[in-house]
Amino acid sequence: MKECYDVGGRIAGLVASAYCTRSGCSLLLCEQQEKLGGLLNSFERDGFNYDQGIRANENSGIIFPMLR
Repeated sequence: MKECYDVGGRIAGLVASAYCTRSGCSLLLCEQQEKLGGLLNSFERDGFNYDQGIRANENSGIIFPMLR
């Protein structure tokens, strides 16, 4: 097993985690917030869900190919 890395749970950390674990690295992902994803997140208020952050990232089609 390769080195162990410690990364945060925002979008860059999630992408880095995916690439590191795919290449066989041992990884520890730590996030201080309740949810992963950083600004690419959503929240609920009064029965409605709201996107948080830049919606264009998801709509551009780059997120899922990066994580695959």
